[in-house]
Amino acid sequence: MSRLLRLKGINIRLLGITTILLGIIAIILWKWSTRDLPDPIPITLPPAEVLVGNLPFRDEVDKLLWSPDGKYIALAGHGGSSGDVKQMVVVDVAARKTVAFRTVNAEDSAFANMAFSSDGRLWVVSAGGWDVYAPPYQRFTHVASAAPAPSPYRDSWIFHPDSQTLVVTSDNSMERRETIQVWKRGALAATTTFPEVQRTTDVGVVSGIFSPDGSRVALTVDGYRGMDAFAAEELWMLDTATGKISFMHEGKDEYWLYLQENPVQSVKARWSSDSRTLYFGDQHFGIDALDVVTHRVRRVLMPQWSGDYVKVSHSGKWLGYIRDGGFIIASTNGRRRGAVPESEGCQESWDWHPQSDVLACVTHRRLGDGWKIVLCRVQGE
Repeated sequence: MSRLLRLKGINIRLLGITTILLGIIAIILWKWSTRDLPDPIPITLPPAEVLVGNLPFRDEVDKLLWSPDGKYIALAGHGGSSGDVKQMVVVDVAARKTVAFRTVNAEDSAFANMAFSSDGRLWVVSAGGWDVYAPPYQRFTHVASAAPAPSPYRDSWIFHPDSQTLVVTSDNSMERRETIQVWKRGALAATTTFPEVQRTTDVGVVSGIFSPDGSRVALTVDGYRGMDAFAAEELWMLDTATGKISFMHEGKDEYWLYLQENPVQSVKARWSSDSRTLYFGDQHFGIDALDVVTHRVRRVLMPQWSGDYVKVSHSGKWLGYIRDGGFIIASTNGRRRGAVPESEGCQESWDWHPQSDVLACVTHRRLGDGWKIVLCRVQGE
């Protein structure tokens, strides 16, 4: 008995020593990985300006989209006295006013997914196809499609701006697999499923975004493997021509497991204008850039300088992201960084202007202050 106790004591000491050594190794790796990243140079940005206020939303706003010409902003979210309806609003940017408004029951699939096509029409998923709005977006025409109607098991509809290509991901929790369909001109062009991987739960697509040239779709996936406590999101790539998918990146930095309570990194990606680079990250793990040709990942900003919901500007010069409830702007080379005054309370639904370095977000800064759209400008920097 005493021998067993001695052996147990030795094992506990060895475990403690191993943990300390792993911690030291983690710190060394972290120092090594950041050796070429100097602190960003502070820049001064103008305060956010209110574009329009008193938007008719009660809960969070789910979508914010710029029209291709930058003249309109479309939003969708929940409204009503108890958030029991869905509402879509279209704002004329130059006139600074709402020009279109539509309300449906919350159970309706309308506004669940929507996108502008290159000709400026607004396409909204609805039963059996799309509701298509032409400027000034006050009336719509229903366009039937052979693509499957939304259901509780379909968690991601991804549109290409050509309005002819649609990617639908279907989550089958019972079989722990995810099916991906590529639809072109209303016809099924390709179907694929994620390859079998050792997992304890099902895989699910969180979000997706087409590359500007339409050849690929970057998919953010819940990558639950092994111990759920160490789950990480993953980045996969879908080839729209062949329907094939390939693993690109796991959002978890292994050496951070010993330094952070929650080692999950958001990998919701944003393409560069040349369709070659993906930017992603969060405030716990920094911001990275992935070259989809070489698969090389480079660190752009360290955790103390980064945040959530990262997106790259139209010019490719700037990254916008949210940290501590406000907007931060940083150069894509990581050398310059600044906070946007008066941008507190911005939500994850935000986007850059399609033709200039201006971003729009919805915010609910103070109780009773109402929902509003604010603009943040970084031209001239």
